[in-house]
Amino acid sequence: MKKMNEKINQAFTYFDNGELDKAEQIYRECLREVQDKKSQEYRNILHGLGYVKSHNNDFDGARKIYMELIEIAQSSLNKKFEAIALHQLGMVERLAKNFNEALL
Repeated sequence: MKKMNEKINQAFTYFDNGELDKAEQIYRECLREVQDKKSQEYRNILHGLGYVKSHNNDFDGARKIYMELIEIAQSSLNKKFEAIALHQLGMVERLAKNFNEALL
């Protein structure tokens, strides 16, 4: 588990430094390795990948990720997590200049 968290942190550092391709590569590696799709690790990986896709203007890819995160939150009745995922989906729409969608 520690190794996975270290990889996730490294991917975020790459993202933070603008090295989006490297960040995406690590997030994808982590997705292949994560066992439990209901785990916090899985959600963190998806969030990070959603950030990368958003900043690479892959808005469709980012939407799919955040919709999956919303579904996970709803299925576990986690309102706080659902609110975070909805917020991120709004961010995607704002970046895509779909302001009416961002308000929904």
